Amino acid sequence: MGLARDLLDVLLPTPCAACGALAGDGSLVRLCASCEDQLPHHPWPLASRIPGISSGWYLAPYEGIAGDLVRCGKYGRREELLAELAGFTARIVAPGLPVVDVIVGVPSPLGRRLSRGFSLPEIFAAELSGVLDVPHARLLARRGGVRQAQVERDARWDNVRGVMHIRNAPSLDASVLLVDDVVTTGATAAACAEVLLLGGARTVHLFAFASALS
Repeated sequence: MGLARDLLDVLLPTPCAACGALAGDGSLVRLCASCEDQLPHHPWPLASRIPGISSGWYLAPYEGIAGDLVRCGKYGRREELLAELAGFTARIVAPGLPVVDVIVGVPSPLGRRLSRGFSLPEIFAAELSGVLDVPHARLLARRGGVRQAQVERDARWDNVRGVMHIRNAPSLDASVLLVDDVVTTGATAAACAEVLLLGGARTVHLFAFASALS
C-alpha cells in the first residue's frame, strides 16, 4: 500500500497535505512550496523545563501547520506523508541537536500502534538515526495508562506515572536523544527520562517535531 501510494504521488497530481493546493512544487512531494516554507529550518529550544530532560528541542509550534500535518498523518494513517516529513525534519534539525550515543523513540500504546500499523515517534527517531549516524534503539515499552490525547491536560502527569519501562537493556551508560512527535505538557517525556536515567543513561535530551508547551 505504501509503495503504491508513493507511485501515485509521483505520477499523478497530488494535493498538499496541509492546504489542498497542488503539491510538489517545493522539495517535498506531499506539500506545496508555500506550506513547506511555513516550517522552520532549524530546531528551537523548549522554553519550559521538563524533569529529567537536560535539553529540549522542537521544530515548530503545534498550533499551525505542524499540528495539521501530525493530525493528517496520524488519523489519516498517511505513513508515507509522515516518513517524508520525518526525513525533511531530520536533515534540517540534525546540525543543531546535541551530540548523543543513542536515539530512542517515545513508545506508543500497543493498541494504537497495532491499529495504525506504525509509530510516529519511531519514524522520526529512525530518520534522525540515519542522518546523525547514531544507533536507533527501541529501549522503551509502555504498559497501562490510556492515550494522552484522551486525558485532560492537568491529569496527564498521573496518566503516565509508572507506565514506562526499559526492555532488554542492562546499564545504558549513554547519552540519549528521546524523540516524540508532539510535546504537550512534558509528562510523557519526563516519565521516559525517569526510567532511562534509572537505567543508567548519563543524560537525556528531547526532540519533538511540534510543541504545544507555552
